[in-house]
Amino acid sequence: RPALSAQPVWELPAECAGLTREEKLRLLREKMRETGAEVLVLTALDEVAWTLNLRGDDVRCTPVFLSFLLLRQEEATLCVQEQIRGTEGEAGGRRRGTGPL
Repeated sequence: RPALSAQPVWELPAECAGLTREEKLRLLREKMRETGAEVLVLTALDEVAWTLNLRGDDVRCTPVFLSFLLLRQEEATLCVQEQIRGTEGEAGGRRRGTGPL
């Protein structure tokens, strides 16, 4: 089996994405409150990339990265390989409530 990709992840600017990451997380949390959900688990790579305005190069010809996202009302946890998180992404991730499990 080939090794997993370790390509860095980059942030898509809000002007290109339409909404900021914070706005998207707020909308998802509102829907969670409406439905009584305590936790939302996103495992579809395109949904994680869209929600966080992040892009990667882990899947050929598709701008996604290997990950999943656990979303709660007070925190979001982005689960990724440690080596794809650069220093900017790591600081930004901690500041925004994302990081590895």
